[in-house]
Amino acid sequence: MSGPFACFMSWSNFAPLAAQVGTMFHLSVASRTLLLATPVLLGSIARIPVGILSDKYGGKKVYIILMIFILIPLFMIPRVHSFGMLLFAALLVGMAGTSFAVGVSYASVWFPKEQQGLALGIVSMGNMGNAVAALTLPYISKSHGFTAVYNFLMILTVVIGVIFAIFCKEMPTNPNKTMGEALSVAKESSTWYLSLFYFLTFGLFVDFTNLTPLFLTG
Repeated sequence: MSGPFACFMSWSNFAPLAAQVGTMFHLSVASRTLLLATPVLLGSIARIPVGILSDKYGGKKVYIILMIFILIPLFMIPRVHSFGMLLFAALLVGMAGTSFAVGVSYASVWFPKEQQGLALGIVSMGNMGNAVAALTLPYISKSHGFTAVYNFLMILTVVIGVIFAIFCKEMPTNPNKTMGEALSVAKESSTWYLSLFYFLTFGLFVDFTNLTPLFLTG
């Protein structure tokens, strides 16, 4: 749960700071909306290959690499000087959204089939990172400055990554599993129905998390 929690704070970092970022870069409402949507785009699409890599090579390895990668855009964001570069950093930070796929892959192998819902529920508690980001990031920015927000997120990511690397063991993997076998679920109609339900439920959750602060301030 701690891994997705930290990653989701980074994934949703722009939403509670949208008004401040908009003022800093002189953004229109449309540009702010594009900025908020950009991390969601990559974070959603990249979940498929990242989840496959977790099953094949191990969730622990993928998680650690993912958290190291996230440090790059977190370092970039307060240091860019153009909207184009800010969008690029936002795209990269979208990889934080793939943490949910890694978490589900990692946690589910330790539970029997009849407890898979419990495993998913535990991992899903990491979604609280969105709420905690909304509560804490504006305060940090107001008290210590915009750059301090991303210093805090980098420190949090490093601490969680180190704890995960030291105390968590690697999950059982199947290195012989092919890409075709991993994607075989796409042949099942239930996969598409469940994806539609996920699109409507979690999609609305992400929409409201990102856009509500923009609506309230704009």
